[in-house]
Amino acid sequence: MRTTLDLPDDLYRQLKAKAALQGITVRTFVRQAVEDKMHISRKRDVPIPFIESTRKKKINPTRKQLEDALFG
Repeated sequence: MRTTLDLPDDLYRQLKAKAALQGITVRTFVRQAVEDKMHISRKRDVPIPFIESTRKKKINPTRKQLEDALFG
């Protein structure tokens, strides 16, 4: 579905710059922001790396903690 948003020029410039810094399009940035605000999880095709640890204490992060660490 397509929609039109009316944004102030300065807000759009900030939006465009932030998207560029993340290496994504404005369209993708806005979609992700709306999904985040609505608490809709999106599927990511990025594999989570497995790292062998020598620590004795094991950690068991949640999927959300891993996604936050990897994707901010």
